[in-house]
Amino acid sequence: MRTKFTILMLIIISILSFFLLGYFLGKTPSDITKISVVWSWLIDLGTILAGIGTIIASYVGYLALNNWKNQSKGISSLNRLLQNQENVAVLCSEFLERTTSVTGDDKDELYKLVKKTEYNFAILSRQISPNIEILAMKKLIFMPRVRIRDSGVLWEPEKEKLRTLEEQLNQYIKSR
Repeated sequence: MRTKFTILMLIIISILSFFLLGYFLGKTPSDITKISVVWSWLIDLGTILAGIGTIIASYVGYLALNNWKNQSKGISSLNRLLQNQENVAVLCSEFLERTTSVTGDDKDELYKLVKKTEYNFAILSRQISPNIEILAMKKLIFMPRVRIRDSGVLWEPEKEKLRTLEEQLNQYIKSR
């Protein structure tokens, strides 16, 4: 509503200024000095209008940049959430039914996956407000990360945390 009013006022002011310009040019006799004075007024008016146009263009650019930044943050947050959902699904498929420990390269890869998931949760907790749910999910991944690093196996309490994390993450993504 405010932008429509601003545009309407600019149109009215420009029409009025052109009308006054024509009136003053038609009213004055064809004396060169008076026409040069009017012409200098026109130059000054054009300079002022160009400055106002520059300010308006800067403001429109500022609005566009802020919208782009907010959209980019939203896309980044969504990508991190989806990546975490995928990582947690991989961890669940690897550990929930397993009774033996993971060793060697598999253990290192799963540990890196858990670290990346925890890192994504840390970034999301700063990007998304309110971040209480994200922080709660980050806490759930902490102990399984330590167990995977140390022994390569999850005990029943850590498996339950992993199940809870998967459920909370799925609910959080669905609510967004």
